[in-house]
Amino acid sequence: MVREHGHGVDQLLDQDAPLTVICCTPHRLDVQVPEQSSHLLETHVRQINRTNALTPMPEGCTVTDTLAERDVLLLRYSLLSGAADAVSGTGHRGAFMRATRSELKVVTALDVGALRQRASEVARRTRELDAQIQQANWMTELVEQ
Repeated sequence: MVREHGHGVDQLLDQDAPLTVICCTPHRLDVQVPEQSSHLLETHVRQINRTNALTPMPEGCTVTDTLAERDVLLLRYSLLSGAADAVSGTGHRGAFMRATRSELKVVTALDVGALRQRASEVARRTRELDAQIQQANWMTELVEQ
């Protein structure tokens, strides 16, 4: 059994309660977090969620709403850029194409340029939301109820 003191999660959770690593292999990491630290972490997560739900944003919604919008935009960006990569042949080609390009006639069903343009617009909006979220975080006190 290895005990880690003063590193990462241990500092975040509780400096007096050590993090106990039971098994650490490349395929498995079991960690036991002391009950007191687990409760403290849960309390902080609840406070953050409550604060986000109560904090207004300039567009009339809450931080929680803005986080949800950003999460959807990140998924949309991943979908658009993944589709553009797949159509253009830059995504995981070796995994499913065994023939060379000269042996196959590639017919593009989607406009790669349009996909990349839409992905770029989604990325821009995501960055704007991130900036708004950061500003709200700097200007908001944590609700401690």
